[in-house]
Amino acid sequence: MLKLIGLLLFIICWSNIAFTAKYYVNDNSITGDVFCTAVGSNTTGNGTSSAPYATFNKLWNVRTGTFSHGDTIFVDAGTYTSYSGGDGFGLNCGYTIQVRLHIKGAGQAKTIFDNQFFTSSNVKNGGSSTAVLNTYYFAQITGGAAGASINDIQFKKYQYKTNFTGQVFTINSLTSSTTNKVKFNNVVFSENGATGSGASGNSAVLLIYTFDQTNKVEINGGGFFCNGSATQYGGCIDILGGGASANLKLSISNVTFAGNQKNDSQYDGGVVIHTSGTFGTDSLNISNCLMDGNNLGFASNNCGSAIYLTTTSGTPKVTISNSIFRNNTISSSPSAGYGGSCYFAKGVISISGCSFENNAFSNGTVKGTLASNTATLTISNSSFSGNTANTANDIHMQGAGSVSVSNSTFNSSATNLSRVAGTFTVTNCGTPSSTGTITISGTSPSAFSSPSVPSYSGDCSSLNIVLPIELLSFEARKSENFNLITWKTAAEIENDFFTVFKSYDGHNFEVLGYVKGAGNTTIENSYSLVDRDRVDGIVYYQLKQTNYNGESQFSDLISIDNSLNTKAHLIKITNLLGQEISENESGVLIYHFSDGSNLKRFHH
Repeated sequence: MLKLIGLLLFIICWSNIAFTAKYYVNDNSITGDVFCTAVGSNTTGNGTSSAPYATFNKLWNVRTGTFSHGDTIFVDAGTYTSYSGGDGFGLNCGYTIQVRLHIKGAGQAKTIFDNQFFTSSNVKNGGSSTAVLNTYYFAQITGGAAGASINDIQFKKYQYKTNFTGQVFTINSLTSSTTNKVKFNNVVFSENGATGSGASGNSAVLLIYTFDQTNKVEINGGGFFCNGSATQYGGCIDILGGGASANLKLSISNVTFAGNQKNDSQYDGGVVIHTSGTFGTDSLNISNCLMDGNNLGFASNNCGSAIYLTTTSGTPKVTISNSIFRNNTISSSPSAGYGGSCYFAKGVISISGCSFENNAFSNGTVKGTLASNTATLTISNSSFSGNTANTANDIHMQGAGSVSVSNSTFNSSATNLSRVAGTFTVTNCGTPSSTGTITISGTSPSAFSSPSVPSYSGDCSSLNIVLPIELLSFEARKSENFNLITWKTAAEIENDFFTVFKSYDGHNFEVLGYVKGAGNTTIENSYSLVDRDRVDGIVYYQLKQTNYNGESQFSDLISIDNSLNTKAHLIKITNLLGQEISENESGVLIYHFSDGSNLKRFHH
């Protein structure tokens, strides 16, 4: 009887184990590859790391309908276009994700889906024009896909012309979930949507339709660069409220929005974020983001070259912290406009630790870099400098809502604040210049510390996304009994420490160890960490860099195959004088391997 009970328990437990699968895609090169050991082929490939498919679309067509919760698709380094793959399997568009599927690239600058503004009129290489007539977006995330994730990929030159569908992604009709999040980790969206006046396209790069569900969406790292369209809705992210019972929790952190533009006369601003519709208890949390050089090409009354927030009904809650808004502009001349950078028609808005600098809205009659209508707007510990607008350069109160500002700095000789209606109070902000009835009291604010946000270099013709450290190399080397992970930096800015993560499946990571950073330096520094818990098979490593203020960025993944018989064993460890020492000694350690190579490591 006991054996029978044990067998039954075993069967029950076995039936509840969730098996997940891994699938692999690679181009025709192994240069820079992380996941695959061979080039891809749509003829001989089978979707494994040693025999990957050559295109994402081939894998999808072979496996469609058979993906399960937790499955992962690894897309190795390469540029995948809608015309790659001579068998017509290179389309890379029009997918529907309905399970907790994870799509992972080798890095936002390594794995690139370039849709080349694909249209049915320029189908090549055997593709069917009728089958892809309106599928120019990458994917819709819907149904049971709460918990899906997109990681370390760049999407560029996608365009879709149908309302209520995103240019690249649409998230809608998800089954309610209080725990599972749809995640975008270190994803870059660039050059999506046609640019310039008169261009077509009716929706944002990423569209989120809330409906009456409880859902969570998280965007961490990466950025939106040089996207532009004549969209009726948001330029980068559009949030459509779908009902009074909706409960969307959207978190955006460490994301750069730069060089994006929007041109349309119907739905006002929102080059970065646009909201409309009926909301319930939805909330938006923005932290440590950079919104730089975004342009609104057409504005009627309500502007917002970065953020435009309104609702048909409901009171969404918005928190913006430790972010920078700079060099945002409006190139049209609206007859009466409010909030050149951010316009809040409704909602409960909290802004803290933010910098608004050199935003220019002097065309027409744009009032304020920030403007509120009937919203409850609270601003604290923030800075306003170099902004230009009409009536007031910095903050304008138009309707029956309220504005409260505290411990913030204003660096402009012209009018900083203006009020038409509602209540407007200012505390401990010095003596900013104002017009209208505004209550100003208290002392001067303390010195403002600029927030730490992601950085980038270049412009829309030459983009280069950079970390707060300039990473020269990040490598793993196996010895007989351990793996040695090494990396070098050419420069570091406010770098507190590094964290090295380790994974056996490329998706679930654990901390291997921590290494102290050099702070601020412009000289080359070398670092290393030993992994002695080694097993046969492929192991993945990722480097995380953390600033003094707690902000962090991740490197691309690297991998090493411990099952290969190419192990060079460690012969000895010496110091700079050639004396043999233990690895616990301080100073420069030189590892000598049996293949004649050596590695230098500095041990604190």
